[in-house]
Amino acid sequence: MKKTQAVEVAVLYIILSIFILAADMVTKYFVQRKMEPYDSIPVIKNIFHITYVQNTGAAFSILKGKIFFFTAVSVIITLIIVFIILYVKYLQIILLNICLSLI
Repeated sequence: MKKTQAVEVAVLYIILSIFILAADMVTKYFVQRKMEPYDSIPVIKNIFHITYVQNTGAAFSILKGKIFFFTAVSVIITLIIVFIILYVKYLQIILLNICLSLI
């Protein structure tokens, strides 16, 4: 794959990531404005519900309140993923790059 093609494909993955991020932010905005903590809205009855719960840490509130740490780790991991998508030649597998874009 030529370098210009690789950049064009990478831009598509970045657009996908931005779209997913925007959808996530809109959903969180809606939940914070329209729901009270622990309210639940069934999206698919008995299968999928949106429930408003606040968690300032990682899984199960590990490292609660360490927002700077999570921000720094997220930025570093994002830069590594962008580097992998752009420059690692053997990772030109479309499905893998889509998966990396969704992280």
